[in-house]
Amino acid sequence: MLTVMDALKIESLKNTKLAAGKNGLDRVIKSVTVMEVPDIVKWLKGGEFIITRFYSIKDNVQDQINILYELNKLNASGIAIKLTDSFPAIDERFIKAADEINFPVIEVTESLTFLDIMTPLNYAIFEQEEHFRLVEEYIKAIVFHTYKTKEFIIERGKNLGYDIEKGFIYTISIDVSNFCTLSKKHNQNKYNSIYVKDEIRQFMDNITRSFKREEKILNYMIIRNIEDITLFIQTENKINAERYGKYILDLLLKHRNLYYKCMGMTIGIGSIGEGLNGIENGYDQAKYAVKIGQVVSKSQDYYFYKNIEIYSLFYKNSFDTLLSFTTSTLGKVANDIELIDTLSMYFECNENIMLTSEKLFIHKNTLKYRLDRIKKITELDVKKIDDKIKLYFAVIAYNVVNKKSND
Repeated sequence: MLTVMDALKIESLKNTKLAAGKNGLDRVIKSVTVMEVPDIVKWLKGGEFIITRFYSIKDNVQDQINILYELNKLNASGIAIKLTDSFPAIDERFIKAADEINFPVIEVTESLTFLDIMTPLNYAIFEQEEHFRLVEEYIKAIVFHTYKTKEFIIERGKNLGYDIEKGFIYTISIDVSNFCTLSKKHNQNKYNSIYVKDEIRQFMDNITRSFKREEKILNYMIIRNIEDITLFIQTENKINAERYGKYILDLLLKHRNLYYKCMGMTIGIGSIGEGLNGIENGYDQAKYAVKIGQVVSKSQDYYFYKNIEIYSLFYKNSFDTLLSFTTSTLGKVANDIELIDTLSMYFECNENIMLTSEKLFIHKNTLKYRLDRIKKITELDVKKIDDKIKLYFAVIAYNVVNKKSND
């Protein structure tokens, strides 16, 4: 993605001057728009780089500042202001306001035409998007194993600027399938799948690019699929993969909780791996982490594969095998939602009677009564280790069967 910082390195823009907003140079430019009248603001969608002479409001600094705030609110990427005889300088009050909100303001000399700015910027935007598309196709060929030979895929990566055999891979996958379902249910049309994945991709790109620029990571790759968007972070060693991977994960979690809280967006994290296998396995593991995690611990919304790897055995068993185990172990309990939910919550709360009662909004004696009913029906006692293991695995198998039935 093209940022304002990238744009300033373009030859025809090297003679321009950054007047304000130096801390906002990571803003992404999606398109270039000429603005000569303030009304154009209402047509913006976000990511626009504005070029203007402030012709209609050149004598009204407050109107200029109001436009600035509106552009920032609409997530525009920056503004290039062309100086003329009638508008010889940008007012200091405008510059101060832009610095306060980290909004890039570029001062353009009169000798530069609008086309001198628009043409190279549009070309750079196209090149960046085309590069991203090629990299996305490349990584998809790896994770879905559609390449012919290892040598071929490695060489193809080098041609795109990626040496995938170098260092370690940390994988973070954000599942948006449930999010999109809930969005439709609540008629939140603006939160469609394309919008969400594009917005998350942009945020991922922004934060990981800064890590790359500071040489904390070697490289990164992002791919979008129907149900998820996945980030692969490449680092020099395993320690950095763990350190910066978790730091980036924390930023993604904060972003998700800020903008998409309670909308069913779940994150899976694969185990750290090396090279080609690190990408392939990392993606599969991150996806599995989401699927298994939602079954094993419904109260969480992000899962590390390494912490729940043992439960992947359930997903690898056939549906009929799991159903048979569930039926033979739980008996009539499998048909009683109240008892199943009770047993599931009891294990999720580490067999803590008080905590389980609070989570289920029931009295502790009611909980004990339900556990006693489960014991009578199944002839298995949660206080005995062998029986407890059977019941625990049966609950997981039950949840996996239900999830597979709904998928």
